[in-house]
Amino acid sequence: MGWRYGPIAKTIVFLIAMFNMCIALLAEYTTIGSIFSDFVGSVSYGIIIVVGVLTLAYTAYGGLAVSIATDMVQGVASVILAVVLTIFVAVTYRQQPIPSPLPDDLGPNFYGYIAIFTLTVSLISSTMFSEAVWQRVWASANPRSLYGGAAIGFVSISCVVFLSGFGGWLAFVWGYASFADETNPNTYLMQLLSRSPANVAARVDSWVGVLVVLLAIIMNEGAVD
Repeated sequence: MGWRYGPIAKTIVFLIAMFNMCIALLAEYTTIGSIFSDFVGSVSYGIIIVVGVLTLAYTAYGGLAVSIATDMVQGVASVILAVVLTIFVAVTYRQQPIPSPLPDDLGPNFYGYIAIFTLTVSLISSTMFSEAVWQRVWASANPRSLYGGAAIGFVSISCVVFLSGFGGWLAFVWGYASFADETNPNTYLMQLLSRSPANVAARVDSWVGVLVVLLAIIMNEGAVD
């Protein structure tokens, strides 16, 4: 970058990339902290410290190779989490019909379209300055593996993101989360694990909840490093 475009362009790209990485890191720590404070029922800073120390230790020891390996584990954990939650929700909640017509705040509305636009722009912009893309290029054995891995990753990520968002939407439809109760946005999906709709946040009370928390930790560590 500096050789081709000069030191000014290099510095600007560096600062943008660092800002992007800092925002992503804070988002990951905030999410796992919210899960433990609102879903597990413990303090949030404990798991944040554990994740931070663990990722710092194995990344400092193994470098980029370990980071790529943990990304693979994170991908597997994401798929397992999506499958487990899909089966659990399909078996447990299939007797509850979706209301028709939908409430105004859950159907298509202005804020929903704004969210779609904002998420699309923010994700594309952050990806342009994300170092993760170039890690995949560096780690690929050849162009064929790069394109194949990118295609598989695209499909997998699209499915996981859709199921996560759809699960949060179902939590609102069936009364497991609500705007009036100010449910933590980071735990919308977790609310589906509650045994019955209530005015209190869901808590870990089954093996599914324990598994979801463990998978969330693995995914969080993979994202942090």
